[in-house]
Amino acid sequence: MDKIDYLILDDRDGQEWDRLGECMEAMYSSLESQGWPFPLAEGGAEMWLKPVRNTIGRFGRMVVAKANGSIIGFAHGMIKFLPDYLGGHAIGFVTHIYVDNNYRETGTGRRMVEMLEEWFRQKKVHSVELQVITGNTGGIDFWKKLGYLEELRQYRKTL
Repeated sequence: MDKIDYLILDDRDGQEWDRLGECMEAMYSSLESQGWPFPLAEGGAEMWLKPVRNTIGRFGRMVVAKANGSIIGFAHGMIKFLPDYLGGHAIGFVTHIYVDNNYRETGTGRRMVEMLEEWFRQKKVHSVELQVITGNTGGIDFWKKLGYLEELRQYRKTL
């Protein structure tokens, strides 16, 4: 197996940021096959990356996995705050995680999540939350193995 390197991107890592768009497109293609009802819009990856890049450091973190000079995965986390009536706690939120199919079951996803969790600890968040598509059984199993518990279910009705 190829050696995998893990990077934490800052806003100066232009070349790496540019490559993330391809991973985002591959991820959303996979999500559609699992039942996600919203395909990525034309230019959607770039639309997502711009605000993400602007929050890196203080409220966001991007972890990238690379093998043979190519990005094979990424994980993005951010900090959000509960409303005051719920204590105003800082909450870590894993917005996206993706690992190329050829590198799954190698510990790549686990390592990227550990790096996000460490950053969340440094930021003194109360807890970490995320969402998984119901049809993504592999993702559900992954998060359970990492100690995450199902907390709520989301329902949608298309009108």
